[in-house]
Amino acid sequence: TASQIDKEVMKILQSCYEKAKELLGANRRILDEASEYLYEHETITGKEFMDIFHRLREEEKAAKEAEEAEKAAREAEEAEEAAGKAAVEAEEAESAAEKAAGEAKEADDGWEIPQEPGESWEIPQEPGESWEIPQEPEAEGKPEPAAVEEAGKPEELPAGEAEPEKEPPKPMSALEMLKRMRDSNYRDE
Repeated sequence: TASQIDKEVMKILQSCYEKAKELLGANRRILDEASEYLYEHETITGKEFMDIFHRLREEEKAAKEAEEAEKAAREAEEAEEAAGKAAVEAEEAESAAEKAAGEAKEADDGWEIPQEPGESWEIPQEPGESWEIPQEPEAEGKPEPAAVEEAGKPEELPAGEAEPEKEPPKPMSALEMLKRMRDSNYRDE
């Protein structure tokens, strides 16, 4: 049991020794100042020691605040530089977009996007030419699609006559297509 007590005492002494080293290291400047004062005056009172202690603590505090202010100023400078770079990049992107728009306008080769309902796409093969889907000539006696739609059902053919070939659908704009899809969805419900 005596050896266990010795081990515990050694643990306590070791932790206290480490704590004392830490405190002395943290307050080294104060100790150096106090030792200089003692070297010059040979004695020091508690009040004189505390004056030295408080003065040095205030200096350390002011130095720390100055360091933090410098760090904040550096960060502000870096933020300004980053903002300046971002502004330059935005200007470059804007000028590149303007340049691309100008080039696209110059390179316009006759392609047109329909803007109004009822307009259809034209696909040019050569500048100035347009491509259209060929339409079959209308057969005589064939009902017009508008008439069929108005009646709501196809006209009945007389017995023995063959049903005429259907006409290919006419080109329509995207807007017309969306409207038809919308209307057909409403009718289904």
